[in-house]
Amino acid sequence: MRKLIILRAILNLFFFFLIMNAIGTLFLFILFLFSDELLIPIMIDNQQLTSINQGEIFLMISAFIGFAFFIYGVFLFKKVLNHFTRRKIFNNEIIRYFKLIGVSFIIYSFLTNLSIFIYKIAVSNKFEMVFFSGFNSFLFSTSIGLFFIVLAEIFSIAKNYKEESDLTI
Repeated sequence: MRKLIILRAILNLFFFFLIMNAIGTLFLFILFLFSDELLIPIMIDNQQLTSINQGEIFLMISAFIGFAFFIYGVFLFKKVLNHFTRRKIFNNEIIRYFKLIGVSFIIYSFLTNLSIFIYKIAVSNKFEMVFFSGFNSFLFSTSIGLFFIVLAEIFSIAKNYKEESDLTI
C-alpha cells in the first residue's frame, strides 16, 4: 500500500506540472497568434522559426490537442489510483478508465507524431519518421496505450472470474 501512496504522490506532482505546462503553452500560443514577430525563439526540427505560418500553426494546434489527450489519460490514471486506494479494484469504472487511458495515449501518439511527420514533408521536404527516440517515441507511446487497453481486458476477465467465484461460495 505504501508503493501506491508514493505512486499517487508522484502522479499528482506530475499532473500539476502537466497542467502548468498546458496553461503556459496555451498562453504562448495565443501570444504567437496575435503577434507579428516572435517574442521567444521557437525550435522545430532543429530550425529556429523567424515567423509563424500556417504549417507551424497546424503543428502547434495538433501537438496541443495531442498533449490534451495525454493530460486526460494521466487524469484518468489518477482516478484509477484513487479507486485502488479505496480497494475498489474489479470495477466496471476502472475497466472503462483503462480503455480510455489506452485510447487517449494512442491518440496522443498519433497526433503528435503524425503532425511532425506531415510538417517535415511539407516544410523541409524530408520523408523522415523516427520510430524510436526513447520514451517520447511513436512506438513506445503507442505500446503504452495498447498496454492499458490489454490491462482493461485482463481486469474484465478477472472481474468475471471474481463474480463467478462469489456465486459459487
